[in-house]
Amino acid sequence: MRSVLFSLAIVFLSALPARHAHAETPAELAEGLAKQANAQVQQKQIRKAAMLFEEAFGSHPIHKYAWNSAQLWLNEEEFVRAHRMYRLASTVAESAAQRGKDVEAIGAAEGQLLRRGYVRIAVAITPQQAVVQLDGASVETIAGARLTFLRPGKHRIIAVAGGHVPLDEEVVVQPGIETRIERTLTPLAVRRPEPTPAPTPTPAPPAVKPEPPRPAADPHVRAQSEPLAGAWKRLGAFVSGGVGLAALVTGAVLMGKGASDTQAVNDAPVHSKADVASYGSRYDDAMGTWKLGAGAGAVGVVALGAATWMWLTQPVASARGTGALLLPIRGGAHLSVGVRF
Repeated sequence: MRSVLFSLAIVFLSALPARHAHAETPAELAEGLAKQANAQVQQKQIRKAAMLFEEAFGSHPIHKYAWNSAQLWLNEEEFVRAHRMYRLASTVAESAAQRGKDVEAIGAAEGQLLRRGYVRIAVAITPQQAVVQLDGASVETIAGARLTFLRPGKHRIIAVAGGHVPLDEEVVVQPGIETRIERTLTPLAVRRPEPTPAPTPTPAPPAVKPEPPRPAADPHVRAQSEPLAGAWKRLGAFVSGGVGLAALVTGAVLMGKGASDTQAVNDAPVHSKADVASYGSRYDDAMGTWKLGAGAGAVGVVALGAATWMWLTQPVASARGTGALLLPIRGGAHLSVGVRF
């Protein structure tokens, strides 16, 4: 049983794709992503290129990656994303002239958004380290301010910070009026330890005549009271093992499908803006399938570990005989353990 569980765990781990043959530095990873982005630009796949430059900036925040991403989003008329990337570029500007160019581009993007009916949103959440989302999109602090643009109407804001009650509410944005959202998260109540009552003196117990020593317990008698516990542990081991095996197989299948779908999305030709727009959605679906498979595989490994623990910790007295056999095989050895009940 133990050798089977170990073999399944090894098979699952070997199915994990090795993304890089060696550990890359953030700068090397960002440079590789930038080369991929330039290749996408040559193929007129602008959205893919903009996403790759964003990812490159996340790995190695230098000005050219943020600026290139902003320019590509501007070309696609994604003015909210362009405005964000111009602001990020300004935080890593290498000269006053470069920063001035960034400020000018930020103003131009804001003008485009306001002319299209968007409303400027300023968010102030206390504590400042809170993670904030508007309609599911992160609103991070850039240059000391949380800014974004939204269309008029109802929107949902979520803010989370450690040690505080999460915020989840609906806000209404009026057309043409700059909106400022100020909220303070409520700290979680801290439980104070209850005072320990003073010990009450206990009167001394009456003298009791000592009983004669009892004979030592017979281990065979104790073993007879343990078959029920051993049976439950064996049943639990078989159930957990079955669940773990099913989760591992399901995880391997889902991970394989997610990997193949991701490759298919990256290799798919793009002939129109509609194809480019669907790329992000298809890529997210493929990665979601892969992550679901990885989660199922992790559940399988945990379940198999629990099955192994239950099997190995069942009462020894419930087993009538055990045996082990070690056989040499090519490249190693095979250990078989047998238990008779």
